[in-house]
Amino acid sequence: MLSTSCQEPVLSTNTPGKDMTQESPPPTTGATPLPQNNLVLQGVIQEAGTQRLLPGVTVRINTTSQVSDEAGFFRFENLAPGEVKLIATAPNYVPINRTLELTAGTQTEDLMLQPVTASSPSPTPEASPTPIILLPDGSTATPEPTPMPTATATPTPSATPTPEATPTTEPSASSTLNEATQASVLVQRKNEDLLLTFTLNKSNGAPVQWSGDQVFIEYYIATPGDEILTSGKSLITSNGDRFVVSLGGRPSTEMVKVDITLLLPNQQVLTIQDLVNVQG
Repeated sequence: MLSTSCQEPVLSTNTPGKDMTQESPPPTTGATPLPQNNLVLQGVIQEAGTQRLLPGVTVRINTTSQVSDEAGFFRFENLAPGEVKLIATAPNYVPINRTLELTAGTQTEDLMLQPVTASSPSPTPEASPTPIILLPDGSTATPEPTPMPTATATPTPSATPTPEATPTTEPSASSTLNEATQASVLVQRKNEDLLLTFTLNKSNGAPVQWSGDQVFIEYYIATPGDEILTSGKSLITSNGDRFVVSLGGRPSTEMVKVDITLLLPNQQVLTIQDLVNVQG
C-alpha cells in the first residue's frame, strides 16, 4: 500500500527574468536653496504712539508698489539682493523714505507712521474757506492761512502804537523747489542693475537743496541703438537722492540713452534726454 505525505510547496526565490531585490530609494537631499532673485521683504505698519495697525498705506519698493492689508501687513517677493528704496505714504501721515540693503532669505522691516499735527487758526466771520491742495500721490495738504488783521482800539493822543516786528521764516521745501530749472542724472552700475542719482539745479547751475517734498520720476533707459533696457516710475525726496532700476538680466552697455521726466510739487516738469556714460 502506497503512503502519501502532505508537503507544503516550496516557492522558488529565483524566478527567471525577474529580480526580486527591492531597490533602495534614492538618498534625499537638503532643501533646494532659494534662487538669488527670490528674496522677500515684509513688515507691519503701525501708527506711532497708539500702535494702531494701519491698512491702506501705499508701500513702494523701487518701481513696485502695493497697499497694506487690514492688518497693516505688506510683503514683496522675488526681489534681487542689493540696495532698494522703501517708501511708505498715507494721507495725514509723515511719509517714510528708507534705503535698505537686501541680503538673503526673508527680511522684515516694520514701519511706524507719524501723524501730521498742525494747529488750526480760530475761525472768524471774515475768513474764507481754506483751500485743499491735492498732491500727486493722492494725499492732501492745507496751505498756511494768511493772517487776518487784528482790530485795535482807537488810539488816544497820548498812546503811540508800536509796530510789530515782521517775523522771518525759512523758505519751505516747495518754494525752494520752485527755483529748479534743470535736472541731471548720474548712472552707475549696481551689481547687474543700474543706480540712478538725481540732482536739481537753479538757472545759474547751483544745486537746489531741499528735503521732504516728493518729486515723481518716470524713466526710460535704452542702448545707444534704441533697444529698451528698462522703464518705470519712482520718486525722490531730496537733492542727490537715488534708487536702483532693474535691467531684468539684460546686459548694460558702456553708454545708455536716458529719457527721464520729473514732476515737481508745483506741477513744473523737468526733462533729461541725453546719452550718458555708465560709471563703475
